[in-house]
Amino acid sequence: MALDVHSNPFIYYAFWSGVTACSISLLIICVVIALRIFLLIQERSQQQLLELWRPLIAKELSGDQVKFPELSKNMMIHFLHLWLHFQESIRGDSKQKLNQLLHNKNLLPLVHQKLLHGLLQHQLIAAAVIGHARYQEAWDDLVMMARNRPTALSMVSARALMMIDAERSTSIVIPLLVKRRDWSYGKLSAMLKEVDPIFLTYFMIEVSEAAKRNEPYLIRLLHLVEAFGHKQHFPFVTDLLKNSDKPEIVASCLRMLNDPNSIDLVRTRVDDKDFGVRVQVAKTLKRLGTINDVAGLLKLLQSPEWWVRYRAAEALVTSPFITSINLLKIQSELKDKFAIDMLHQAMSKKRML
Repeated sequence: MALDVHSNPFIYYAFWSGVTACSISLLIICVVIALRIFLLIQERSQQQLLELWRPLIAKELSGDQVKFPELSKNMMIHFLHLWLHFQESIRGDSKQKLNQLLHNKNLLPLVHQKLLHGLLQHQLIAAAVIGHARYQEAWDDLVMMARNRPTALSMVSARALMMIDAERSTSIVIPLLVKRRDWSYGKLSAMLKEVDPIFLTYFMIEVSEAAKRNEPYLIRLLHLVEAFGHKQHFPFVTDLLKNSDKPEIVASCLRMLNDPNSIDLVRTRVDDKDFGVRVQVAKTLKRLGTINDVAGLLKLLQSPEWWVRYRAAEALVTSPFITSINLLKIQSELKDKFAIDMLHQAMSKKRML
C-alpha cells in the first residue's frame, strides 16, 4: 500500500491532504477545549471574587470596619465591574465611601493604565470607574478618547469628563454633542439626565445661541433637549415657532412647547402643509388647547393623512371641554367618511358609545 501511495502522485497528495485535514481538526478541537477550560477557570475565579468581596463592600457601606484582602492583578477587572455595580446602584455618601476604597487600595493608577492599554471592554470599565472616582489625573487621556475613539469608548469617556468636572467639561463635550453623530440620542439623554445642572445651563445657552444663528445642527440639539425631558419653557421655542419654516424644527418645538400663553402660535400651524407638523399640532392642542380649538381639531380630523386624523380624534375625545353628547353631535354633522370612522374608533376606545 505504501508503494502505491508513493508511486501515484494523486493518491500521495490525497493521503497527505487527509492527514493534514485531520491534524487541523484535532488542533481546533484542542484549542476549543482549552478555551472552554480557560473560561470555566475565569468564571470560577470571578464567582469566588464576588462571593468574597460583595459582602465586604456591603459591610463597608453600612458603616462597619472591614479589612479588605489583597487583590490580584488578574482579578482587577472583575473587582472593578463589581465596584461599578455598587456605585451605580447607590446614592448619597456611600458613593464617596466606594471612591475612598479605591484610594485606600491605591487602585486608580492601575485603572488609569487599563484605560490606556487594556482591551476595549476593560477600557470601558476603566473610563466609567475613573469618572465616578473623579480621578483628575486621567483628564487629558479622557479628552483624547472622547474626541478620537469609536462610539462606545468615546461616549463613556465624555461621561467621565462630565462627572469629574461638569463646568470644565462643557467646552469639550458640548461641541462633541454636535460633531459626534454616532452618539445615540438615547444614551446621550441618559447622560444629560444625570449630569450636574451647571452643565445643562451651558448646554441650554448653546441651544439658544444655535437657534438665534439658525445653525444647521440646531435640530440635533433640539432633539437632545427633547430626549432628556427638559420641561422648562425656553424663549427660543416660541421664537422658532414664530420664525422657522423648517418642518422638523417646528415639529420639535411643538413637542417641547408647554406654555399655554403661546397657544396662538400652535393654531397658526393647523393648515401647515407638512403632515408631520400637523400631527404635532393635534398633540399640542390636546395638551394645551381650549374650547376655542375644537374647530381647528375638526379641520385636522378631516386631513387626508391617517396619523393626523388619529391624533385629532384623540384630542377631541379626551378634551375636558367636550362631552360625549357633543361628540355624537359632531360626528352626525361630519361629511368626511374617514373623519367619521376615526372619531367613532376614538370614542369606542374611550367607551363613549
